[in-house]
Amino acid sequence: LLVADSVAAAALIPDGAAFLVFLDGAHDAASVERDVRAWRPKVARGGVLAGHDEPYPSVRAGLAAALGPGGWRACPDAPGCWEAAG
Repeated sequence: LLVADSVAAAALIPDGAAFLVFLDGAHDAASVERDVRAWRPKVARGGVLAGHDEPYPSVRAGLAAALGPGGWRACPDAPGCWEAAG
């Protein structure tokens, strides 16, 4: 168990080491962007970066800032969740 700020915790994980990263942190756009930018490199090729609270406009804004237009989508089978495209 690792108790730490999300970005600080990401710094402890080698790039490409995770097959699944699920983010459920602060909902303001800046925090979402920071979390996604910190964790995206940690996901292995073919892995999944996903998170919660997609319906919040601020979460959507943070995702767009971190992943670009079309860089994420709502999960069709998990209401409220999002996943990075590709």
